[in-house]
Amino acid sequence: MKLASFIIDGEPCYGLVVDERILPAAPEFRAAFPDLCAVLAAGAMRELSDNVGTALPAGADLQFLPPLPAPG
Repeated sequence: MKLASFIIDGEPCYGLVVDERILPAAPEFRAAFPDLCAVLAAGAMRELSDNVGTALPAGADLQFLPPLPAPG
């Protein structure tokens, strides 16, 4: 399992990469934790893995970002 931050449909998002599939965090989860820094700061990694959506289709139009957009 890897972490990923990306832009899809013009919106910033994050999620997990599992077996080369991208699983975006659920919108409700992103509302509580706007980025991966917030997830890590809250110790909510287990909750993230329980709150992902359906895998994005292969070839989805997305732009990868650094996993932690503003570390520190």
